[in-house]
Amino acid sequence: MNQHPWPRYPRRWSDMSWDMKAFYAYFLLTFGLFAGGGILQPTLPAALRSGAAAAVVQGVALVVLVVLSVKHRRERGWRWPGVRTKNVLGALAAVVVIGAFVAPVIAIGAPGPATAWVGGVFGMGLFAILGALHLVQAHRDDFDRCCTGERLAPEDLEPTAAKLPAWKRVIYIVFQLWFLSTFFSFLGAMYLHLTHMKKGSPEPTAEQTVELTNHGETVYIDPTTSAWIEGLLDYAKVCIPATFVVVLILQFVLRIPVMPMPWDEGRRRSRRDR
Repeated sequence: MNQHPWPRYPRRWSDMSWDMKAFYAYFLLTFGLFAGGGILQPTLPAALRSGAAAAVVQGVALVVLVVLSVKHRRERGWRWPGVRTKNVLGALAAVVVIGAFVAPVIAIGAPGPATAWVGGVFGMGLFAILGALHLVQAHRDDFDRCCTGERLAPEDLEPTAAKLPAWKRVIYIVFQLWFLSTFFSFLGAMYLHLTHMKKGSPEPTAEQTVELTNHGETVYIDPTTSAWIEGLLDYAKVCIPATFVVVLILQFVLRIPVMPMPWDEGRRRSRRDR
């Protein structure tokens, strides 16, 4: 009988694989860029206030972490356990969702702090994609198992029901709904901003009296649309930094898995054990 739960969610820092620790290091970097950028933005040079500056910092960090991860795997003799069709489909779905979120922000040229948050979401999505493809393991023991030389076949791994207590599942669902509301409020604000930069009037009119500016270009839009943009942005500005704090509390205080999904808390067993 298979005695190894697969995969397990790390409840303590010492339980995390090298890749999971790297993910949280990137997560904390993102939080620093977002919080620091928002506070220091008025005093920074124009080049550092742009979204491109935050993206460069996060991109360099990702490259460094990937290089170190590959080096670590080679030293440990890590072997890929393979994937099933549903794993590939899940990864492709995640790519579509991430692309739908990141594309509008890139198109509009969001300010540095907003881009930092988007980079954080991209990092979470990337880790989820790699996890779906079994290219990263969250728990140290699962990573070690891939380094033992044991031949792991993905078709022999079958998920069972979630093991999380009901109250933790409720908190997780509430968090996901809150995260989605933040996601769509920010996305909605970016979409309205982008579309009305094209639709707005170059001069004030009787109905379009409120300025809307992007990269030095100014147009005029109606007060109702402006109120929607400002309201959605204000909501996102409060929820985005709170999200970083809540994730750390859920993970390290309440021990509620945020990444990967909570059903990964369940055990996976071999088909022959059923």
